[in-house]
Amino acid sequence: IAAPEDTVRVGDGPHGLRILDFRRDGDRYVIDLEGRAGSRHRVMLRTDATVEAIEGATLEKAESGWVTLDVRFSEVVGAAGYVPARVTFHAAF
Repeated sequence: IAAPEDTVRVGDGPHGLRILDFRRDGDRYVIDLEGRAGSRHRVMLRTDATVEAIEGATLEKAESGWVTLDVRFSEVVGAAGYVPARVTFHAAF
C-alpha cells in the first residue's frame, strides 16, 4: 500500500488518511483505514495481480502494476472526527 502524499502546514489539525492494517484473510485481502467523516481518499496498491470483487471502495484505475482505489468515509462522526472503513478484495494472480 502506498499512502497518499499529504501536505501539512504548521497549525493544521489532523485530517489525513490513517492506514491501520493490511492483511490476508483466506483468499481475500483486508485493509483497515480511518479517515475524517465525509472525506474521500485514494489508496494505491502495488501489485501484478488483477484486483477484483472489491468491497468498501471503488476501483479507480489499474495500470503499470498500480491499482488505485477510491475510498469514501461515512458522514457519521467518530472519535476526533475520524471514522473507520474496511476495504476487502480478491487478487487473482
